[in-house]
Amino acid sequence: MQIFNESITVFNRRTDRLTNSVSYFKRIIDNVAFISTKAVSSASDGIIGADKFKVYIPYFAKTRENLSYISPEDFDLSPLSGYTFNIGDIIVRGVCGKDIPPCSEPDVLKLSDAFEIFSITEYPFGRKTRHRMICGGDWRGR
Repeated sequence: MQIFNESITVFNRRTDRLTNSVSYFKRIIDNVAFISTKAVSSASDGIIGADKFKVYIPYFAKTRENLSYISPEDFDLSPLSGYTFNIGDIIVRGVCGKDIPPCSEPDVLKLSDAFEIFSITEYPFGRKTRHRMICGGDWRGR
């Protein structure tokens, strides 16, 4: 049984269609399960290590601003109406006090618990309370 007792900070990336400028929208989501692992493999030039993560988010999870999950398409149209998960978004384990100014490189990726999303899986099966999404990725900073 998974325990949903952690918080994450999600930085949703959005590119403005008219100006092509990039903005990040910060959302803090409580009651998620965060699992990180260290993957190690050998290569011809030595050992390669990578921190990987999976975050289990119940569908009913809300942000601290009481916003619910919306599809990436809906987020692109109205980014202030909810949160979403998209490839390339950034997840920080815990509550992150930093913001990412518009049109800037995300310094937040240099934090030790910052990860970039590379996979998203939805599990809308079984009882409604068991529906969840799983975001996975690896650490991209340092």
